[in-house]
Amino acid sequence: MIRMKFLVFSLFFMLLLGIPAWALFQDSAADLPEGEGKQLVGSLCAQCHNLGTVTSRRKSKQEWAETVEDMLARGAGFSPEEAEKMVDYLAQHFSPQPSTPPATAAPASPAAANAFMLPDAPGKEVLENKCFQCHSENMWRDLRLSKRDWEAVVYRMVGRGAVWSEEEIEAMSRYLSTAFPPAIAR
Repeated sequence: MIRMKFLVFSLFFMLLLGIPAWALFQDSAADLPEGEGKQLVGSLCAQCHNLGTVTSRRKSKQEWAETVEDMLARGAGFSPEEAEKMVDYLAQHFSPQPSTPPATAAPASPAAANAFMLPDAPGKEVLENKCFQCHSENMWRDLRLSKRDWEAVVYRMVGRGAVWSEEEIEAMSRYLSTAFPPAIAR
């Protein structure tokens, strides 16, 4: 009797969580551009990520390959063949836009290399001093999120070892969300 109750409860719980998750995937995957690899990206990436996290990035084929390889190393459950198809799909549909020609003189620091791209506003200095230690300007140019979503990104970096105060997190997320606001949905 106890086993039966446990089984009924377990099935109910799985349905309670599974149906909304399935519906969320269906809506998200439908928004992806058509092409070979769409279903793989829609199903496999969505196991761990909101598809907006994936599709808001702009990377070269090599960068997508490195990202997918990193996901495999972290335990993502897909084969090397599936990974190759996903990389091809992502590179075809989510690659960087043409960049401006490089400057003739090398900048003195990563922050100086990217400073010309960033509008002046409170929080810019924190961003330059903290984020450019690891990231390039492509992240801010191409990834456009709300303040709340930027806070989530910054807190993930704290989880990975970044050391920032609450004030710095607030300043960076406010700066990024106003300097590079989310794209308007079509």
